[in-house]
Amino acid sequence: MSLAVQAIVRVEDVFARVGGEEFSIICRGADIAQGRVIAERVRHAVSSHSFVFAGKNIPITVSAGVAAIQDAPHRGCPGFVAAADHALYEAKRTGRDRVCLWR
Repeated sequence: MSLAVQAIVRVEDVFARVGGEEFSIICRGADIAQGRVIAERVRHAVSSHSFVFAGKNIPITVSAGVAAIQDAPHRGCPGFVAAADHALYEAKRTGRDRVCLWR
């Protein structure tokens, strides 16, 4: 999956595993609208990619939460991460394989 995502993110972006099946992309200089575009590109690239293990195709989907640091509560790193996490769980709760924005 990481190769499919790394082909989309910019050199100045940071793509990292947060834990388990959760990953994060930090996009410098991007607002929430640009973050949504990137998240949708990632979602589409991963769902379109063929993942094969032991000769079997494994469908993988992406649920994404997008937040912009200037919109996050308390405007600091912990508030920013909490806002993105809240949006992620909204995406999972409302059906998965989707992108939700922090509001």
